Amino acid sequence: MFVVFVTGVRSSGKSTLARYLALNGHDAVSLDDDTTWTAGTSRHWDPDRLDALISTARDRGVQTLWLVGHADNAPDLSARFDVCALLDIDQTTVVHRVGQRRGDNHFGDSGAALRKALESHTSFLAQWRRRGAVTVDATAPVQAVAQQLLTAVAATVLTREPH
Repeated sequence: MFVVFVTGVRSSGKSTLARYLALNGHDAVSLDDDTTWTAGTSRHWDPDRLDALISTARDRGVQTLWLVGHADNAPDLSARFDVCALLDIDQTTVVHRVGQRRGDNHFGDSGAALRKALESHTSFLAQWRRRGAVTVDATAPVQAVAQQLLTAVAATVLTREPH
């Protein structure tokens, strides 16, 4: 089984992408949509819970598991993933998308949270690029982002062995 981790800054379209992948037959989990993964304002995933999620997918015979989200400790957990992908958007797009949010996903909408996201934007992207993340232009509509992601990950996976 291949485990693909997709991350990005706030408003990069992670939850939307996870829903799109799932609706189109992929085993995709948005780790950001489940607030029990995190505590307070800090976003840290429980490594044991992540391992259990991966193990359950493996036991179900899942071929490719798409884990989509953002956590402060995700870089420390990256050895669990066969491929890491980065949804890349510029700061102007972040601000625009935060202003356009509808529904109940308001994570990062407050002034302080948005400022923090913008301040860490460049370093976040650089960190994942240094780790060899496949970079996907996430400014496009979700269908185009998904196609670009599937193509980029497939090209990467063809040269690697699964865990």
